[in-house]
Amino acid sequence: MKHGLQLASVLALLLAGCEAHEFSSGSARAAAQMLGIDLSQRREVPAAIIEAAKPIGREVVCLCGTCPRRLVTDCECGWARQNQKAIQFALMDGKSGEQIIEAFVKAHGLKARPTPPDDALGKVSWLVPLTATLLAFVVLAWFGSRLRRTTPAPAPAASAEDVAARQLLERELEDLED
Repeated sequence: MKHGLQLASVLALLLAGCEAHEFSSGSARAAAQMLGIDLSQRREVPAAIIEAAKPIGREVVCLCGTCPRRLVTDCECGWARQNQKAIQFALMDGKSGEQIIEAFVKAHGLKARPTPPDDALGKVSWLVPLTATLLAFVVLAWFGSRLRRTTPAPAPAASAEDVAARQLLERELEDLED
């Protein structure tokens, strides 16, 4: 019983240390700073703001480095919780959803978005890998067809002299074996 209690206390300290590290992370505060939000404040967030923040959180990806790029609304790590709070505070301060998402993109780049933007560059960004893949397939198919066409020519038929020389060689080898 005593060892179980010690193990539980050590585990609690480790978890508290991980959360404290996630909350103190400078990169988690970057968007909040761009929005002019002080995350150290204790503010009561109304339920309506919490609900209004969820669609905005679905437009931002968790960048803590341990999550598999979950949406901020769906993630439970410290980085995501801190940025959920930043989104809620920004809404309370009168910022629009577009301003909030723009702050995340400025702070972290386009990797903060779950999908490419819906502009010309965003639409082209998925075409480039697709085009490269198709082009590689066409080049490989062309190269493969070229290899099939260049089959080696059959060996020329043996002449009568070659047949006679081979038979003579075989007889001499048999004589040596005896």
